[in-house]
Amino acid sequence: MLKTIPGFRDFMRDARTGKLLRDELEDWEYHFTAGTDHLRGVGGSWKGGDVASAMNDGASTSSRLDRIEAASKQATRVVSSMSLAPLTTFQERWAMKAAISKFRDAADNMEKKVLSEKRMRVIGLDADMQKRVLQEIKKHDSWVYGENGRKVRILGLEKWEPQTRSAFEHAISTWTRRAIQQNDIGQMNAVMGSPFAKLLFQFRTFTIGAWSKQTLSSLHLHEANDLFGFMASMMFGSMAYAVQTNLNILGQNEDDRKKALEERLNPAKIAMAGFQRAGASSLIPGMWDFGTGMIGLDPLFDTRSTQQPTKGLAANPTLGLIDNIHGATRGLMTAAYPDGHLTSGDVRRALTILGNFPGFVQMVNATSAPFPAQ
Repeated sequence: MLKTIPGFRDFMRDARTGKLLRDELEDWEYHFTAGTDHLRGVGGSWKGGDVASAMNDGASTSSRLDRIEAASKQATRVVSSMSLAPLTTFQERWAMKAAISKFRDAADNMEKKVLSEKRMRVIGLDADMQKRVLQEIKKHDSWVYGENGRKVRILGLEKWEPQTRSAFEHAISTWTRRAIQQNDIGQMNAVMGSPFAKLLFQFRTFTIGAWSKQTLSSLHLHEANDLFGFMASMMFGSMAYAVQTNLNILGQNEDDRKKALEERLNPAKIAMAGFQRAGASSLIPGMWDFGTGMIGLDPLFDTRSTQQPTKGLAANPTLGLIDNIHGATRGLMTAAYPDGHLTSGDVRRALTILGNFPGFVQMVNATSAPFPAQ
């Protein structure tokens, strides 16, 4: 991975422009497809998930509601392309380059044990195919001048033996999709496609997929690289949580801001946030909060950007909305009594029913600031 760091600036530029300026990356992306999912899934190019959902629900694809749903999904893709998609593309290209760099090191040092045997088996390479892949890399890896006049290193995949190339492409794709997790088609139980499961497990499929791709895989491999990756994920997750927390309390009055900083940015809470946001933790925070909630204890992992506790897999935006409506109604009813009054928390709970997206949250905070904290 360290060998890819000198290209960090190039990757950041590519993530912003969407154009790969390195010829070698264009070659790799063509073969391995890492970083192109949001492009291959835009518009009408991929309807498999929609068709499968319609078949499972027994619904028609020609009704007005279906057309509205299709338009909303298109809008979601547009929003994704302006927010998370470029970041995911950057991460996938970096992971792909790191994986290929690892294979090149192994090909240059075939007498040493550079590659983990367990990891190679997980990504689909047996001992014989692994040896054939390294031999092809050693034979065809070369430096050429690209169209931009710069010298680049290529794998020469077009010269490889077809079966070996196919196995290598699959291995790199699998490795990349594990490092930067993507759920695979058919990975989930069939019941997850039902309307009830969609309602119950909203936005939880990624966490469920992480249980096998991250948690169980790391326990099976139990290598130092997995531990280092987990620690790095915790570090970056903690940093992201600290930034999000500061952004989410902008506009609050001084008392609320001070209380929020004490509650959400103490060392224990930051550590919990880092653990929750690490991919390998997957279902553990949700199961813990679900279990402790049953015996009357407060949740430990209430560090999500929505400020909702995990409460297990059943926690979803629908239940969160119901909870917010209940809390807001209770606050408004209490304020109606002769000795009652609205607090800043009541105002925020009432207004966040309309949404909790960036920008709107700060407006809600500013609106609630004139009201007393208690």
